[in-house]
Amino acid sequence: MHVDYTPPPTVAKFLQSTAFAKIIMGPVGSGKTTGLLFDIPKMAAEQRKSPDGVRRFRAVIVRNTYAQLQDTSLKSWFTWFPEHTAGDYARTNKVFTMRFDDVECEVWFRPLDTAEDVKKLLSVEASVICFDEAREINPEIWEAASGRVGRYPSKKDGGPYKENGEPNFGLRASTNPPDADTYWADLIENPPENTDVFIQPSALSPYAENVDFCPDKYDENLCYGKSDEWIAVYVRSEMGEWV
Repeated sequence: MHVDYTPPPTVAKFLQSTAFAKIIMGPVGSGKTTGLLFDIPKMAAEQRKSPDGVRRFRAVIVRNTYAQLQDTSLKSWFTWFPEHTAGDYARTNKVFTMRFDDVECEVWFRPLDTAEDVKKLLSVEASVICFDEAREINPEIWEAASGRVGRYPSKKDGGPYKENGEPNFGLRASTNPPDADTYWADLIENPPENTDVFIQPSALSPYAENVDFCPDKYDENLCYGKSDEWIAVYVRSEMGEWV
């Protein structure tokens, strides 16, 4: 499997971080979700080999609703990792199995529509759990998920570590700016010691990221007919009162 991908500067820093939890916040169209997805094969390739020589890894991608998962997260995944090319997708249980080199990586896609969905998520044994559009997700789920990572692979298959013994598990999140004075805003502004936060520039900035992959005048068209608050959140990447 070969994928030609060059991350924008802030996304590159996100990918390089080895923190237990990593959060990237930015405007729409900035490539933050793509960065979230690419952290999965990166971690899988760094996973310690099991005794049979296979690097086993399990990621869970979470979105607040099934419709959002289907319309955004899955579509983004298949854009970069096509079915039957990068791996095989089992639609019944929404699991994509990626295989490349000596890697066998399971990617589970999970919505949070119901209490049963949440219960299933919080019973998984995963290497990493990735929250796409984190600001929409109940903070209690993010906190509880910290106890569900580092549980795969098992000790007999090498444990959740890199070849050098460093931990190879944790939590990941991408998000547009959340409301001010909320859990997510506080977490981004005052992250604990085990959490790295990366904030992308405004889409109107000369340092705007991912512009080569957006249509001409993308940022200008986003602003037409929108409120100042909407522009602040979705274009300038600022926390606001309207989300």
